[in-house]
Amino acid sequence: MLLVLLCEDKPIQLKEYCTIIQNHIMINEFNSKLQIATSNPIDIIDFLTREAIEIFDKNILVFIDIDLKNEITGLELGKWVRTSFPLAQIVFITTDIKYLFLAVEARISPLDYIVQNHSNYNIKGRIEEDLRYAYDYYLQCLNLKKELFKFKLGHEIKILPLNDILAIEASTNPHKVILSTLSEKIEFSSSSKDIHRQHIKLLKINRGILVNPENIIHFNVSKRLVTLTNSCRYEVSFRHIKDVKRAIKAP
Repeated sequence: MLLVLLCEDKPIQLKEYCTIIQNHIMINEFNSKLQIATSNPIDIIDFLTREAIEIFDKNILVFIDIDLKNEITGLELGKWVRTSFPLAQIVFITTDIKYLFLAVEARISPLDYIVQNHSNYNIKGRIEEDLRYAYDYYLQCLNLKKELFKFKLGHEIKILPLNDILAIEASTNPHKVILSTLSEKIEFSSSSKDIHRQHIKLLKINRGILVNPENIIHFNVSKRLVTLTNSCRYEVSFRHIKDVKRAIKAP
């Protein structure tokens, strides 16, 4: 889903932009939602911080009035979003072109910079164009995201290519799992059940153990052991023998 967030401190413009965004999403039947429309940048920061792990599954488009009359300016909000969510799409809206240069100096790299002036400026058209561009980008990312594995480690969100994962197994520490790659082992809070639900490409071979079938190099059926590319071996339960055979024979 493409999540759209809007921060504008002028009530008339806030209402106008909400209507433009919601109508365009509805007319085009986008898998998108105007999640937040607010005059307070703290609302944006709180939401993105609270939902960080979940919204990595989604694309984010943030419309920001760069000249917010708030303790946190629009430029500062844009910098925070860019630092915390590098793939987010950011659109600045303002009445003063001077802020464009400040955004460039801050290396925020916005998707668009909409300047309101006294001429007949088609701000509605620009917002709709930005929505379509961000939605097209979201569609292109769908297949890529299916091949990525994200997890929370402490206060950080980590992302790995799914093919780098060899195995995930339950840890001796409660409510934690151990993820193995060729170069490291990482322990983090989760369960193999939840992970398997989100990543069906990973193969369940035993209670609390998932392996990446792409990284199985040998399966000893009689001993019920799979060998992975790091030479580690894992026991396969009787009920999952057929699953392993099917997975390693799949093209």
